[in-house]
Amino acid sequence: MPHVESFSIASNSKPGLCYTVTRSQANDWQCTCPHWTYRRTECAHIRTAQSLPATESIHKPEPPIVYAHVREVTPQPDGSLYVPLLPIGDPHFLYTLCFDLYAHGVLWASILERYRLPRSFSRDTCVAFIEQHGRKVYQFSDNPALPRHQYQILSGIPLPDIPRYQETPVEYHSRTGYPLDLCRRYLHP
Repeated sequence: MPHVESFSIASNSKPGLCYTVTRSQANDWQCTCPHWTYRRTECAHIRTAQSLPATESIHKPEPPIVYAHVREVTPQPDGSLYVPLLPIGDPHFLYTLCFDLYAHGVLWASILERYRLPRSFSRDTCVAFIEQHGRKVYQFSDNPALPRHQYQILSGIPLPDIPRYQETPVEYHSRTGYPLDLCRRYLHP
């Protein structure tokens, strides 16, 4: 079921960690915290999200995904995302694809569902893998002597826009829609 609203709520017990709380069209609330994931009972993050005024919600629908012949996940002017096909048996490319989709506004639960990944495939593990090994993207070649698809490893984390002078992670998140947990991780206040 599509999500209507999405909230990024800070953890009370783990500073610097945020959980995503979503509300569906049927007014069902979900959270990415372990309490809700394993017990399926209302958690403090859901109660916090329910108490927020409507203006504080991140009301940004998930972008439509279109599979295309592109090097990496690429945003389009119409709001859709062009996504490369996933090569079979390449976990590094899978980590890159999942990271890029999440960074462009696709909910982690939607990524897990789309690629039939287990719930144990965590966002934190994916982010740590990309930070350590870099992003793996296609490198297309027009030279017939070379293999049709080669790969390139890119170090560094791409941001959707250059941060403004003295812009806080929360302000950057509000302006660009980049996930708040990644803003806090890569932008220094």
